[in-house]
Amino acid sequence: MRSIINGGKMKINSIAIVKLGGLGDLLMLTPAIRAYKKSFPETEINFIVGKSNRQVLKNNPYIDKLYILDDFKIFRGNLVEKFFETMKLINTIRKISPDKIFILHRDWRWNFISFLAKVKERYGFKRDLKGLFLTYAVKTSPEEHEVMKYLKVFKLQEGFKEDGINMDIFPSERDQEILLEMVGSFFEGEDVIAISPGGAANVKEEMNIKRWPLEYYLSLIKRIIQETNYKILLIGGKNDIKFTQKLQIDNQRILDLAGKTNIQQTYLALKLCKALVAHDSGPMHIGGAANIPIISLFGPTYPLEYYPITNSKSVFLWKGKELSCSPCYKDGRFPNCKSKDCMYKITVDEVFNKLMEVVNDDNGRIS
Repeated sequence: MRSIINGGKMKINSIAIVKLGGLGDLLMLTPAIRAYKKSFPETEINFIVGKSNRQVLKNNPYIDKLYILDDFKIFRGNLVEKFFETMKLINTIRKISPDKIFILHRDWRWNFISFLAKVKERYGFKRDLKGLFLTYAVKTSPEEHEVMKYLKVFKLQEGFKEDGINMDIFPSERDQEILLEMVGSFFEGEDVIAISPGGAANVKEEMNIKRWPLEYYLSLIKRIIQETNYKILLIGGKNDIKFTQKLQIDNQRILDLAGKTNIQQTYLALKLCKALVAHDSGPMHIGGAANIPIISLFGPTYPLEYYPITNSKSVFLWKGKELSCSPCYKDGRFPNCKSKDCMYKITVDEVFNKLMEVVNDDNGRIS
């Protein structure tokens, strides 16, 4: 890393990146992190992340130092907890003393924090108050994918060069060993289709409005079992066990790994699958990182911003054009909706038929 003399002391060229986001947000940011490190290999990259999803960035070789904050206190704590954790963030930035800081949150208050930390060059988005407290900001639109929006922020720095859109997860050899012990011979013989009925939750909120109905997942699994020879892998975190337990209708052809694997191990398991069916959630993005075809199901969120783009055979199903209220997700908030019409309108027949098209196609993208 290149160093400069500053007042008789050696100072390393460094940047700070702030993103205390959900699992999917962090994964969609990894192409920009990789590209930045390759564009400026001598610059030290310091990443400030929330502890709830720090596992996503474990073993990432493009990050030099990782700093962990309590994102629960910041997003859901009382006023005292919010204040002290925010002060910890400011002090962490001052300790890093970066030449530049990249704020990957839209709310202007995050920009103000970087201003209070006295970072000279501050990069981010132009959403709230048109990039107030930033020195460099970009405007984005809902027609742009989130991966491209993050890249757009970093492209504000001269010399930055993109390095593709593949998302990064770095499992260890031990992760591989643990997974093999769990799955045994399950992946031998027939192909496997992965299904993720849960997710859509983070430290900020539980987003049930994004989930495809559980009874629909059950009907889909029954059709796969009855009409095909495929096996089914159920994935998810510990909080998703309550969903996957209700889908275990065949002990021989269904393997439930929900709550048993970390992100790296889930990624390795998905790489062995023929395809993944999931609604907009963290597991959907892990499938994107694994570069397998994904049938993604959208309702309140706009698919063009979040759908998996790494595999050319991936497709999304969305009924938003039929509803005046969809997409209803805006500025990090969902309305108080109990009908979930946007998700219920996606039928089991549609998902099953599209899934069969994708897994049986060897020639390229399904339209």
